[in-house]
Amino acid sequence: MLVQFNPDARRILAADITQDVVETAAINLGGKIEERHSRAISGLSPEEKAEALRSSLTEALASWEGLPPVAVGVSVPGPVTDAGVVTLAPAVGWYDFPLGSKLADCCPGPIIVENDVNLIAYGEFFCGAIPEANSLLAIGVFQGVGAGIVEHGRLWRGQGGAAGQFGRMLMDVNGLREDRKGFGQVERRLGETALRDRAVEASVLFSDDASADALFDQVERGEPRAAALFSEAMDEYAFQLVNLCAIVAPEVIVFDGLFGRWSHLVIPALSERLHENVLHEPILSPSGLQGDAKLVGAALYALDAAGGILELA
Repeated sequence: MLVQFNPDARRILAADITQDVVETAAINLGGKIEERHSRAISGLSPEEKAEALRSSLTEALASWEGLPPVAVGVSVPGPVTDAGVVTLAPAVGWYDFPLGSKLADCCPGPIIVENDVNLIAYGEFFCGAIPEANSLLAIGVFQGVGAGIVEHGRLWRGQGGAAGQFGRMLMDVNGLREDRKGFGQVERRLGETALRDRAVEASVLFSDDASADALFDQVERGEPRAAALFSEAMDEYAFQLVNLCAIVAPEVIVFDGLFGRWSHLVIPALSERLHENVLHEPILSPSGLQGDAKLVGAALYALDAAGGILELA
């Protein structure tokens, strides 16, 4: 007898929190987003942001039709321990923050809290543009900068869930003496906000309200000062990526966030710099999930933690 997998038999609830927004989504068993909602949280305190996340999950469940979700996956911008403690998430002001316990009773079924770029890597490995890669490294460039590593379908979390903290790598010895509680040295120089600030300092942009996207737009239009800053930033990113490739040797590197949006500029620049500087050149690719990787990854990772599809049989 022939049978066919029905991805719409059940759904998974996923959520992603950033410095400005909480987004929730209902996702089927195949990783397809069926409905989504967002809530602005800019200006709220760290505790208020946690409560907004909890409320968003509760409201999503209140509108739920049919069976309860198989599992709930939550994406956060920082490393997370096995106990659900967010160790360091300066974008939302959480330090050793017990988010898992704060969410534990708001939803039926298991609730999994995980680092956002880890989940990007997980989502891209299973549903992205380049399937069946043996090893995948995801780079997320947001206000912070992070990396996620998946090999043979398994997320590499490291001690305390802190593997892949790309933004906390050092660019020079001065980083040994800088503040350890905020953003790391790489993200203080190469995150979205940092690139915008560098563009303002270099008189490439002339307003504090400008964005890193405005910088890349000028690069695309051939503005010389923007092109010089872009080249400098690509040198700095390539320097870090060569070191990462020497350790991880990924088959694929996927870019999300700012670099995903501007991959047509970023990938050729980084590919040129990586060439002959790494033993095995990885495939460089923009996110195949185009901004949805955190939510899809959260859903699939939560499903796996709940026992996978076979548990539903």
